[in-house]
Amino acid sequence: MTLQQLRYFLSVADSLSFTKAAKENYVSQTAVTRQIQILERELGAPLFARNTAHVKLTAAGAYFCTACQEIVRIWERAAIDVRHIARDHTITLALPTAVEQEIVVGPVRDFRAEHPEVSFSFVSGVRQELINDLVESKIDLLISMALDLPDLSGLQKLSLPPAHAVLMMSSLHPLAKYPCVSPSQLEGETLVASCSSSIAPTHERMNAYYRKLGLGKNAVVYTDTFSSMVLMVETGIGVAVVPSNLRNRLSTGLCFAELEGPRQQMKFVALCMPDNPNPCAQDFFAFLSRYKKADEMG
Repeated sequence: MTLQQLRYFLSVADSLSFTKAAKENYVSQTAVTRQIQILERELGAPLFARNTAHVKLTAAGAYFCTACQEIVRIWERAAIDVRHIARDHTITLALPTAVEQEIVVGPVRDFRAEHPEVSFSFVSGVRQELINDLVESKIDLLISMALDLPDLSGLQKLSLPPAHAVLMMSSLHPLAKYPCVSPSQLEGETLVASCSSSIAPTHERMNAYYRKLGLGKNAVVYTDTFSSMVLMVETGIGVAVVPSNLRNRLSTGLCFAELEGPRQQMKFVALCMPDNPNPCAQDFFAFLSRYKKADEMG
C-alpha cells in the first residue's frame, strides 16, 4: 500500500469517476484503475461497485475512505512538521567570496561533528547586500573581511583569526618558483585588485600598502568581483595581493609567495543579529567564539 494509491482512491471516491481522478492526478485512467485493483487485492475487499454507467463506494470502501482521509491528513501534517524541523535546524551562512570560504571549513566541519542534525546553507554575493539580508533576517550569519564595512551597531560581532597579505600569481609566472618575493622583483608588474565595495574606497587602502612595499608606481587594474581578479591572475594579466588563507582555497593554475617588507594584516569578522530566532545560528556563533579561543591557545 502506497501513499499514491491512497490518493488515487480518494480522488475516485470524491468524484466517483476514474476518468476525473486520472485527470486530477495527471495520469492515465488505466494507471488509476490498476492501482485501485492492487489496493483492493491487498485489502481483500472491493472498494467500488462499478458498471459501465456508474461508480459507487461499497460498504468497505466507505469505511476505508474515512480511515484513508485520516491517514493522508496525518502524513501531510507530518511532512509539514518535518520541513519545519529541518528548516529550524538549517543555518544560512553568507560568505561573500572565496576569501571568507576558507575561514569556515574547519569550524563548520567541527560544529557538525558535535551537531550532526544541523545543516548549512551557503550564499555569496556583495557584502553590503548580504549585510542588508542579515538585518532583514534573510540569512543567519555573515562572515566577511573586516574591510570597508558600514556601521555595524546593533549586530553581534566576533573577530576571527586574521590572515596576512601574500602575493598570488599564475603558476606559469617567472616568480612562481620563489617562496618569498621582494617588491623589487615586481617592478613593471600589473597589480590586479578587487574593488567591489560601495561603502569605502578599498583601492585607497591597498594603494597605501603598495606604497609601503615600494610598488606605488606599478600599474593597478581594478575588477568588480573577486572571481574576476582570480581569472585575471590565472591568465597572466597581472599579480594580486590577497589574504594568506587563500593558499588552501585556491590552487589550480595559481601559486602564492610571501612578500618581503611590512606585513599587512587582513582581519575577518562574524556577524549575527542578536534577536535571531534560529537557536542553531546562535549556537554556531557561540561555537565560533570558543573555536577562536582554542585556535589562539593552540
